[in-house]
Amino acid sequence: MTWTNRVVWQEGMFLRAQHFQQQDRWLEALVRTRTAPLRPHPWGIVEMAIDRELLATGRFALTSAIGMFEDGTPFAIPGETDHPPPLELPESTRNAVVYLAAPVRQAGAVEVAANGADGRYQLREFEAYDTHSASPQPAPLQIGRLRLRYMLETEERAGYLCIGLARIVEVAADRRASLDER
Repeated sequence: MTWTNRVVWQEGMFLRAQHFQQQDRWLEALVRTRTAPLRPHPWGIVEMAIDRELLATGRFALTSAIGMFEDGTPFAIPGETDHPPPLELPESTRNAVVYLAAPVRQAGAVEVAANGADGRYQLREFEAYDTHSASPQPAPLQIGRLRLRYMLETEERAGYLCIGLARIVEVAADRRASLDER
């Protein structure tokens, strides 16, 4: 048995949150399996913009990015995904790749966490409208937003999906970071 097996829906069953979570995992695995052969490497960055002003202060961040992690998890900064906190670049940084990282999805691990805990998703409040009724009414829902972070190649990246963004050539004594523009 895997954690991506299909839920068997039966009349009269007592519905639990786990039923819907398992249905989501099954559907995501189905889509991933069906679409994987369409492109040999269907992950990476589609577009991105680096915050050049932050580089002058020894920090790295993106102003925007759209892409997909190797497991098929999409991201759009800003928009569907929150901006990760800027990465403070140590003055000793030389010839190091900066990665965009997301926690790996693991069977049995907590996926959603509140208040900055280490879940794959951050818990957020969202006003959703009933768009199938004559008078749409909002209702507060809890949603999960993908929790991203920046990591240097010198950091331990086990447990994270990573996409290389840029190579830091050096961080000067005045804290200015320079990028490899190739």
